[in-house]
Amino acid sequence: MSKLIRLTILLLAISLFSKAQQPLKGPEYADSLQSLLRKDLSDSTKARVNFNLFTYWIPKDVSKAKQYLDEGKRLSKKYPFLQGISYTHDGYFYYATDPAKSEVAYMKADSLLKKFSTKEAFYARSNLWVNYAVIQQRKDDDRTFIDIILNKAIPLAKQFNDSTMLGSQYVAVSVAFMNLEQYNKAEVYLNKAIQFLRKSSTEPSRLVAAYNRAGENYILLKKYPEAKQALDSIKLLLAPYPQS
Repeated sequence: MSKLIRLTILLLAISLFSKAQQPLKGPEYADSLQSLLRKDLSDSTKARVNFNLFTYWIPKDVSKAKQYLDEGKRLSKKYPFLQGISYTHDGYFYYATDPAKSEVAYMKADSLLKKFSTKEAFYARSNLWVNYAVIQQRKDDDRTFIDIILNKAIPLAKQFNDSTMLGSQYVAVSVAFMNLEQYNKAEVYLNKAIQFLRKSSTEPSRLVAAYNRAGENYILLKKYPEAKQALDSIKLLLAPYPQS
């Protein structure tokens, strides 16, 4: 697998759980969620808490994460929407270890969630299609990856109008085109990515990464003045962060 492909996977892995689920928070986050489970709450609320605990624990303790996943699935049985969400977590659980099971879970999740026209459903479906696409890219199938992101993930992301996610997805498409040495197409999607990421002030590091990738692509196109402009944009963005 090429370095560019690995970078794409890393980019997507970072982006997938940036909302609602917050696995990077410390032990106090898990403790606060655990305390909720001791309260008299509805099954649907407890299911969501268990799913958040699953997301917190999956990079730290797989067996503990599985316990929360199973409990969340048990509590979701009466709620069709949460059943769909439970399958997205199944897909994530098998994502690295059993891609075939992960694919099945993601497609089951999409079949359940497409019945709902809410921002949460669109967000979850966009995420699961990104993960499904990355599984195809891990098979060195960049063309299928591009097709899924452009025709599945991005249209769903547009339904909830998240500039950060859209920008990240367009960057991912551009990197896949760079893998295929189609640098002119990569330029088109990098410009779209930068356009969306400039609208978002929440994660400037993503805009820096997009400009950096654009600079690399301009060099491959021998568009050196444009490459310099991209690097100058990075310099301005990083000026307030001299430690970067």
